[in-house]
Amino acid sequence: MELKLMNGSARNALLLLCLHTTFLFGCAGKTAPSPNVYFQSEVAAVSNNHSTKTNQLSVIIDLCVQKMLNSENGITADTTIAVADFVSLAANYDRPSILGRYFGQAFLTALHKAGVSTVDYQTTGDIRVTPEGNLGLSQDYLELSNEVDANSVLVGTITSAPSGYNVHVRVVDNTSKRVIGADQFFLSKQEVNDSVRVSL
Repeated sequence: MELKLMNGSARNALLLLCLHTTFLFGCAGKTAPSPNVYFQSEVAAVSNNHSTKTNQLSVIIDLCVQKMLNSENGITADTTIAVADFVSLAANYDRPSILGRYFGQAFLTALHKAGVSTVDYQTTGDIRVTPEGNLGLSQDYLELSNEVDANSVLVGTITSAPSGYNVHVRVVDNTSKRVIGADQFFLSKQEVNDSVRVSL
């Protein structure tokens, strides 16, 4: 029996039927994205944003520490630094602000990362700072080094400016009262607000 070739109309109809069937089966084989995919993307974006904002201030503090360590004023491998909370010159110096505590802990971390022997002042209870930003220790400067094996102290002051904060940092030798490291830097209020907020 001889097979006849299909005419143009029949051939086109068969082609359309095949394409339609392929499309249906192709769609059926695909699954909708899981809601978790969108959630994970949002979490990753927030995490990256958190890291960027926190790192901005961390880099500034790390650079400040490196500048003090690279100076020739007396910070050596034998220096052990007790780190105090920073104080605002416009506030009650006996009660450091959240920002003051943040700076104290941030500098403690930066010094530790740089390989400097450090002591957290909160474990001593001996350090205080005057309203003028001067360092003071309970009873005697030698008391701290005798009790907690720290021969110097890092203190800092924060002064508010219209667009941000001026931060002054110094390391003071307990025995000689000599400043063996000092630096200062400026932070915009936006930088501080972002860094402190995401860190809480």
